[in-house]
Amino acid sequence: MSLLLAPFSILGKTAFNLAAGDETYVLDIVAAPGSPDLLAASASNHQIKIYDRSRLALKSVVQAHTKRISSIAFSPASNDILFSSSEDGTIAMWDLRTSQAAQRFAHKRVPWHSCDINSTGTLLCGGSELVSQDAHLVFWDPRSTVPIIDLLEVHSDDITRVRFSQSHPARLVSGSTDGLVNVLDLTGLSPQTDTETCVVHTHNSASSISRVQFFGPSDEYVVAVTHTDDLMLAHSLPRDNDAPEEISIFRNIRETTAEMGAPVDYLIDTLYEPASGRLFAVGGTHEGTAVIFHVNKSSLSPAAVLQGGHASMLRSVVWHPDTHSIVTGGEDAMLCLWSSAVPAPAAASSAAELRMHSPSHAQSYKPY
Repeated sequence: MSLLLAPFSILGKTAFNLAAGDETYVLDIVAAPGSPDLLAASASNHQIKIYDRSRLALKSVVQAHTKRISSIAFSPASNDILFSSSEDGTIAMWDLRTSQAAQRFAHKRVPWHSCDINSTGTLLCGGSELVSQDAHLVFWDPRSTVPIIDLLEVHSDDITRVRFSQSHPARLVSGSTDGLVNVLDLTGLSPQTDTETCVVHTHNSASSISRVQFFGPSDEYVVAVTHTDDLMLAHSLPRDNDAPEEISIFRNIRETTAEMGAPVDYLIDTLYEPASGRLFAVGGTHEGTAVIFHVNKSSLSPAAVLQGGHASMLRSVVWHPDTHSIVTGGEDAMLCLWSSAVPAPAAASSAAELRMHSPSHAQSYKPY
């Protein structure tokens, strides 16, 4: 099996909890945007731990929530500020210098399934569980616990993921168990904003959404992973002349990857590499192996295999292309640091390949 990326080897690993017999598992890992060596990891014991990525050295512990932590996100304004959402009904803003909550946000006591902060640090969003027939998409100015607005009817079921665009601070993508991926334009957001004016684009995956994010030089595209392990690529904004909105939908991932000799049992997440403009999907096996696939318009290609670090399912993966390193977290409570000392080769050009070009070519690029 030919692989696109240089081989990764394991540099180190650490257990989230060292207590004997502990069944804690890692839920999520995120890197600080201003410091790739700073990581935050959340776990099933309701804690968040801060690590030095280069050595997986523990820096601090946050006793975060009383129920499951659904997502974590660093503030772009400061590496000392971290946001977390939880099913305990709160979204917390943590001051990592003290490991204390600087602010707690709540709304009608709804459990939160996701949160995110925009690229300017001025808009916080929370997506809720469906409660009394309402799924709440709530926005705050992080300086105040009073919501700017609660947008109802964006989704009809649990809102599982919200992610802001890194290129457009007022643009958000949301995913839900209702199968919809919605792109919202939040320019001029106020208490009088109408839901219908915010939702500028909708895609129906026909399956419950697990993960969703923007990608591309200017976030022209969205990629979604479903709970049934489908992978959907689509344009983030409506196209002219009735052109197709969806680029590709990959279904039957287990069967597809087995046929190419790189079998996985589930999809973990997607990774976008801005420097090369390439999109990757990461899948895993029940035994703890991860496989990274390069995503083309019409096919997946095995790019790298991470083997020997974990003993059970993986839950999260963070990639640092500049340092050629990856950190993974799994249900075995382990965090693993992987490294490839050799830069990845450039992807071969092809009319069928979904590959984003450099910003100078962004306007003329067409993924067909």
